[in-house]
Amino acid sequence: MIKKLFIIMLVTTALWGCSQKEEFHLTIEGDYNEVTVFMHGEQVHHSTDKDDISEMIKNIENNKTMKTEGKLREPEGKVIFSGEEETMEMGLYRNGDLLYDGYLIAVSWIYG
Repeated sequence: MIKKLFIIMLVTTALWGCSQKEEFHLTIEGDYNEVTVFMHGEQVHHSTDKDDISEMIKNIENNKTMKTEGKLREPEGKVIFSGEEETMEMGLYRNGDLLYDGYLIAVSWIYG
C-alpha cells in the first residue's frame, strides 16, 4: 500500500510540474524485475516490485484529465516521461515489445 501511495504521489508530482508549465524529466528504467525512477536525473525510487511500473502507467492511463496521441518514442527497457509546458512524451517497452506510446497532454491537474 505504501509503495502504491508513493507511486501515485510521484506521478501526481510529475503531472503537477507539467501543469505548472515547468520543464521536468521523469525517467523510469527497468524490465519489470527491477525498476529505478529518476526525477531531473536524481534517483528517487528503486524497487524490485514488478507491480510498481504497471501501477504508475495504469494510474496515468486511467486519469480522466489526460488526453493521448500516439507517437513512437524511446528505446527498449525504458519508460521516459519528459515535458515542457503541458505536454509529456511517453513510451513503454518490455522485452522489445511496445506496450504503450504516445503524448500525454495534461488538460488539468485534478488527479484521482
